[in-house]
Amino acid sequence: MRYRRSPAILTAILLGACGGGSPTSPSDSARLTERLVTAHFVFHFAANDRVDAEWLEAYHAWAVAQLSVSPPVIEYNKYRNRAHLAALTGHSATNGYAEPAQGVVHTISPSDGHEVVHVYTNQWGFPVAFFVEGIAVAYQVNPPAGDFVPRWRGVPVHDVARGFRATGQLLPIASIAETAVFRTRDELVTYPESGSFVLYLVDTEGLDPLRRLFGTIGIDAPLATVRSAFQQTYGFSLEEAERRWLAFLG
Repeated sequence: MRYRRSPAILTAILLGACGGGSPTSPSDSARLTERLVTAHFVFHFAANDRVDAEWLEAYHAWAVAQLSVSPPVIEYNKYRNRAHLAALTGHSATNGYAEPAQGVVHTISPSDGHEVVHVYTNQWGFPVAFFVEGIAVAYQVNPPAGDFVPRWRGVPVHDVARGFRATGQLLPIASIAETAVFRTRDELVTYPESGSFVLYLVDTEGLDPLRRLFGTIGIDAPLATVRSAFQQTYGFSLEEAERRWLAFLG
């Protein structure tokens, strides 16, 4: 979902979006007093709350092998709900966010693979949100259950994109390729759309070009820079990639 590079820039640009959540009860400000340490995570959570450490360790084993990364031990801060997260972090409009450079995840989910992926791919760089969120959605799978189909709210991301295309909701990639614009659009569209596109790129071109792209463009890159970097990395234009993806969707 969200990741943070610096308080001044990314609090404004990257932590926006999905509804309210102000404290409503004493439990909303309960401190994260519980601690659980596993091989790859240090979990912090409130009393009478829980994390799914077993699932996350299984996801970690699968994801780091797929991405060929060696991340640091991740500090995983679990909150009871949005109000609890807001009370302790000040971020009231999100279910979770990551601080990749610090190896820290903040989330209301007991098992948040999406935010963890932001930490993994931090080793590659910080491109525009379309690609950062796209790869996180593209890796929303369930390895412990043997389910490797990326899903958005339970629906395969390609099927979500096909539905958007059928109803006219699918956005031109160029219109959301800049981070500031991406963050102003409906994330219920931009997230699965970017996930479908990035998944298509990985499946057809492999992971190496995407890894290079991450290291080539910055999070605030303008559209012209995104287009140029994509062309140089993949050998074809962003628009050509979009045409191929749409043809794949059918």
